[in-house]
Amino acid sequence: MSLFGTSPTNASPVHSRLRNSLFADDDDSTTNQNVSRSSLFDEGTDGASSDPWGMPSPQSSRRRGGSNTDTIKKVMRGANVPDEYHDLYDSLSRDTGSLTVTQLKGLFEQSSVPLEVRDKILGLVAGRSRDEGTTVGKDAVIVFLALVGLAEEGEEDLGFDAVDDRKRSS
Repeated sequence: MSLFGTSPTNASPVHSRLRNSLFADDDDSTTNQNVSRSSLFDEGTDGASSDPWGMPSPQSSRRRGGSNTDTIKKVMRGANVPDEYHDLYDSLSRDTGSLTVTQLKGLFEQSSVPLEVRDKILGLVAGRSRDEGTTVGKDAVIVFLALVGLAEEGEEDLGFDAVDDRKRSS
């Protein structure tokens, strides 16, 4: 006996007919094993993709390679970079030709950028693998300095678009 009357038996027409359920949560032992099932969330047993539209999920650049180098190069294309940015980079990278995440963190100490914003900026310029020894090139350092400047001015939507917008309006 069920809450809504008598329970259907296995011979019931409800269980023996073709199932076309949105959630496909029926117990296979009570249904016909040879009946095809169509469900939005059915994983299927044939090894086919469970995506009903058959489209692969897009992958961000971080998942592919962990670096935003191509995006940084696009942002820097045609930029009129202040001489101070070049001078700072040249003085800090004299020995290695690049800067480490440790050096970028040191530059943060001289700024008024909040801690939670610092992590976002580091993620943009150094990618997801940003341990202390991770190095970044000149374009990334210039974008870093631009992002720090925007953060100090109170820009809330920090990202490559914000740097690109500022570049265009300068």
